[in-house]
Amino acid sequence: MDRDHSERGQKGTFPPWDTALDSPKYRAFLSYSHRDAKWGAWLHKSLESYRPPKQIIGTVTARGPVPKRLSPIFRDREELASATDLGALLNEALRQSACQVVICSPSSARSKWVNEEILAFKRLGREDRIFALIVGGEPYASEDPAHAEEECFPPALRYKLGPDGNLSSERTEPIAADARPGKDGRNNAKLKLIAGLLGVGFDGLRQREQRRRQRQLFMIASGAIAGMVITSGLAAAALIARAQAQRQTSAKRRPHGRPPRSSSTCSRSPIRARRAATASRHARYWTRARCACRRS
Repeated sequence: MDRDHSERGQKGTFPPWDTALDSPKYRAFLSYSHRDAKWGAWLHKSLESYRPPKQIIGTVTARGPVPKRLSPIFRDREELASATDLGALLNEALRQSACQVVICSPSSARSKWVNEEILAFKRLGREDRIFALIVGGEPYASEDPAHAEEECFPPALRYKLGPDGNLSSERTEPIAADARPGKDGRNNAKLKLIAGLLGVGFDGLRQREQRRRQRQLFMIASGAIAGMVITSGLAAAALIARAQAQRQTSAKRRPHGRPPRSSSTCSRSPIRARRAATASRHARYWTRARCACRRS
């Protein structure tokens, strides 16, 4: 990250450390301009909270065994909040970092200190462990004077290191993920960086992440269905209990010794009464008719 000149020390204070990476303290060192602090905070949180798929944990790659978590990630504002000698601590953090991630934008391309951090990491012999996240501007726009202000790669990222430890004129193609709209997008850009840090293939990692996401969605849907079933069961139990309570209340209010009238009896009694009245009228009619015949 770019800083005040007094905080970082003079150019050339990065010594040629031993390049051994047997036990790095940090998985990666984040380099970015203070104008890109929001991107730095997002990337730091995204990387440290990421958990690789269980199927690849322990797999030995060019970066070593795949860990359970991709942490710690060095970010100066988190690690150096109370430090007094920032230059020495940054140098040591670079030496103890397995990889470097550069957040690339026009601001970082103009930052002297971002450039120095990249140059120092290359001098450690770790040029193949530098990864770029493009968040704005255009790569190699400086080659066109009309669009030079849009350049997003610092010089140390655009050119290879010479035998004398300084930048040469030989152009290089950094490993870059593009988080700009219409490009990789945030999620795929993050996965590209993670694949590089772990030393695994991007396509394989993305497919595993998609399957893991599908399993998570399935579990969420299953939980929602189970919750609906339980809720429905509780509602049915409540209705049954309410009906039982109403019947008990009605039984208590009914006079003693009087049997309850069934609804079927009550509904059928008027029909039976009408039928009996009709039969009675017919009987009286035929009785009068027989009497009239006898008299005649």
